[in-house]
Amino acid sequence: MTAEPLRGADYYQVKPGEWALPDVAVLPNGTQLGGARARLYWLLRWTAERGATHAIGRHTGPVGWVPSHVCKEPWSGGGEGTKRLRELRQFGVRIEKQRYISPDGAQSSTFLWRWCGEPSAGDSERAPTASRARGAAHRGRLVFRTQSGCPVERDGWVKWEVSPGSGHVLAPPSSLQAALITGHVTHDQAVAQYLDILRRRYSAGELDGVLSTRCAVLWVRPEVALDPLPTLRSVLVRCGAELNSDEK
Repeated sequence: MTAEPLRGADYYQVKPGEWALPDVAVLPNGTQLGGARARLYWLLRWTAERGATHAIGRHTGPVGWVPSHVCKEPWSGGGEGTKRLRELRQFGVRIEKQRYISPDGAQSSTFLWRWCGEPSAGDSERAPTASRARGAAHRGRLVFRTQSGCPVERDGWVKWEVSPGSGHVLAPPSSLQAALITGHVTHDQAVAQYLDILRRRYSAGELDGVLSTRCAVLWVRPEVALDPLPTLRSVLVRCGAELNSDEK
C-alpha cells in the first residue's frame, strides 16, 4: 500500500523524483509504523540514502537533509510533522537535526532533519536510548577540509559553518565564546569545555550524521574568538575521518 507520488503544495519543495512513500514500515526492533508516521520515515530515509535535495526558498538544500516545511507537507507528517519526528526518535530511529545556513552564510529559521540509522533489533520498541547505538559503518567516511571565511561553491561538497553559536552540532555554544571574551574562562578552559560538549554529543549519537557524510567543508567566520577548527581537525581524524588531500 503506497501513497501518491510526492507533489509539493508550493515552490519550496523540490520533488525528489517520482517517489511513492509507503504507508507502512517495520523497524528492525519490530516496531510497526503506519500512515503519516511511516511516510515521514521513508521520506527521511530515502532522502539520505538516495542523496536527494529539497528546495529552501530560492536555494537547494544540502544533500540528504529534509527541511522542516517538507516534513509538514500533507503527504508526510502534515500539521503533526514535528511531533512525528519526535516519535520516530522515541522509536529508536536515529535522526540528526541542524539549522540551515544559506550559501551566502546567512543563518535561517529553517531546521534540517537527516535520517542516519535504524534502531538495533534488540532495542525495545519505545526505548529513547535506541538512538545511542552507532555502527562502525558510520565511521571513516567523512572527507573534510577546514577554512576561515565562507568557502566558495565546490561540487559534491556540503558546507557547514561551525562558528560558535551557528547552531551546527559541531559548533561550540555562543555562551562559551562569550565566557572567553569576558574573561570568565581561559582559552584552554574553553577548549576543554568544548571537548566535553563534543564527547557528550558523540555519546548521545548526535554526531552520527556528521560522521556518515561525504565531502564536507568546515568553516568559521574569521572574527570568532574561539576557533573550533583545530579541535575539530583532531577530533574528526580520531573518529576515522579523512583530511582532504589539499589540506594534509
